[in-house]
This record gives sequence, structure tokens and C-alpha cells, in this order.
Amino acid sequence: MFLTLMVDRSRPLQNPHVSLHHRTTADGQELTILKNPDNGSYFKLSNEGAYVWEQLDGKHTMQDITLGLAELYNVFAPDTVAALISKLTQSGFISNLDISDDTKLSNSPLWVRATVKIRRLLEMRVTFGDADAWVTRVYDKYVRYLFTKPGQIILALLASLGFFSFIANTSGVLAFFSDKHTSLLLVLVLLPLSLLEVVLHELGHAFAVKAFGREVHYIGVGWYWFSPIAFTDTSDMWLSSRKPRMLVNFAGIYVDILVAGICALLIPFMTNPYLQGTLWLFALYTYIGGFRMLSPLQEMDGYYLLMDWVEKNRLRQAAVIWL
Repeated sequence: MFLTLMVDRSRPLQNPHVSLHHRTTADGQELTILKNPDNGSYFKLSNEGAYVWEQLDGKHTMQDITLGLAELYNVFAPDTVAALISKLTQSGFISNLDISDDTKLSNSPLWVRATVKIRRLLEMRVTFGDADAWVTRVYDKYVRYLFTKPGQIILALLASLGFFSFIANTSGVLAFFSDKHTSLLLVLVLLPLSLLEVVLHELGHAFAVKAFGREVHYIGVGWYWFSPIAFTDTSDMWLSSRKPRMLVNFAGIYVDILVAGICALLIPFMTNPYLQGTLWLFALYTYIGGFRMLSPLQEMDGYYLLMDWVEKNRLRQAAVIWL
């Protein structure tokens, strides 16, 4: 009621920094996407939502917008209009209103405030500023050659040959492990290598975004409930069509397969069996991690790959409701 009254009495005005983009989905639906460069946020709108956005010129009230929407689209939904304007305001797309989550939270019961704070601690994230500048420099100077056709052919050969090398050397490495019983020590050696692989995975997403000419606003690390995570902001790919978005989601998994393949290719050139065992274990760990990322049952790369394929937002929620 508070938000509705606040929005109802105002004449919302668009943030002048926001840019407007249009995209057609696979089923022919027209989408309008708002991009706010001030905070790197994005907002998808349907045709009805785009009409509401067009009316936010500082002259129309919520009543004017609601009646106009009813006349043009035969949709009378004042609550929906108020909710949309509130969400746009919270994301910084409207310049003359201020509705923050902290304001609403301060009026909530104690147990609600405690739950929200605990969840924030369990889902803590730290970002390293605006990463687009240095990602662009590294991509333009070095990485762009890997995204050419010859570069992609070479990478595909390395990944394929590496997988066959991994299979060919498996029996010999397992025989060494069964004889020496030193696998636990080698697993400890894998810890720093696994951290490096996580960084390479996220850089794969970032450089794929640059390959399609989009922006990477931030890269960061965090803690999601009971495990550490790393993440790359690929939100600017919302402005691209379905296939580029799917390729960006798959890029991290492709890097995993490529890194594992290169490690496996190095095994025959190593004379020390301990180094061979380390490379084989790291390749195994990376292959398992890459294929685990393909699973659509958790919100990882495979889930977002599937979500972009069917072009369905909140796919998990929609699937559960459908079931």
C-alpha cells in the first residue's frame, strides 16, 4: 500500500543515462531491454512494459499510465503498473523516485530482518571494480587470435587429442597409484591448481563476451552458502541473440575441457611418474568439474545454457510451477 500510494502520487521520470535495446526471441516475441550504465543493471520488458516505460516522462501519473495501458492493450492492472515502476526505481532506472529495499526491511518483523541478514552473509560476494577496461585490453592484445577460425581449429584439436591422451595414460597412472599409494599427497598439490582453473573458467566467459563485442562489468569471488564461488557478469549479453548467449555460457565449460586436454597431452612428455600422476589427477578433476557444470539441475552453466536455448526466464521456477 505504501509503495502504491508513493508511486500513484508521483510522475516518474526516466533516468536519462538508460539506453533502449530491442531483441526478437526464437518464437518471434519482441523484447525491449533497458541498460543502466550507472550500476550495470538491465531490465527486460514485454510490449506492455515497454509502453509503461515510454510514459515515464515526468508528466504522466500512474493513473494516466494505467488507463492508457487499458485503452491500448485491453489490460487494466494498476497493481502491476505500480510494481513495475517500483522495481524500475529500485534498479536505478527512474531518477525522481527513491524506493529502497532497506526502507521496506526496516519496517519488517525482527525474524524477517535476521533471516535477510543471515542470507546476505551466506551469499556474500566481492567484486573487483569495473573489469571491462582490462579485459578489453587483454582480449585485444592477446586473446582475440584464439577466437579466429584458425585459432578455434587449433583449440578444438588440442581438446580432442588431450581427451584421447587422458584415456591412453589412465591405466599406467592407476598402476603407479596402486603401487606407491601417494595419491593423497598429490591431491593436496591439486588445491592451488584447482584455484587457477576456476580463474581460467571465468576468464573464458569474460573473453567470450568480448568476442561478441559486449561489456564485462565485473568479475568477483564470493561465498554461496557452504562453498566458495567465482563469477563473471555477462549481463550485457542480454542484448544479443540466442546463439551468442549460449556460446558465452558454454565458454567456461569449453575452457575446462581445453585445460584438462592440455594437461593430459603433457603426460607422455614427463619422465617423473609423480608429475604424470599430478597432471592426470588435475585433468580428471577438471573434466569432472566441466561435465558437472553441464547439469541443468543446479543454477550453473548448463542451466543458463538451457535457459537461453528455450528462452525462458526463471526456468527452474516455471518448471516447478508447471509440474
